[in-house]
Amino acid sequence: MGALIEDERNGKLQQPEGPEGGEGVMPMLRARGVAVVDGEGWRRIDAAERAAGAAAGKPREKIVDLEEMLRVAATASAAAPAAVATAAAAAVAA
Repeated sequence: MGALIEDERNGKLQQPEGPEGGEGVMPMLRARGVAVVDGEGWRRIDAAERAAGAAAGKPREKIVDLEEMLRVAATASAAAPAAVATAAAAAVAA
């Protein structure tokens, strides 16, 4: 790690070309049909897992089904947290 930091400080690392912030890879992922979960989606998953865990007396109940996880991640951000928690609890019960 130290060598990497030193190389960066000395200008030895190449800078990436193309759009920054992931925009360059997004068209490729979409073309391949990859479901991308953004930061907001991960926060929804986290909230749903924590809510389902709280209902079961645990810190969290992991959503292990990929389709359910993607559904929870895609839940509209305007949705009430209780609705997301209910969806997660239903996934856990299924």
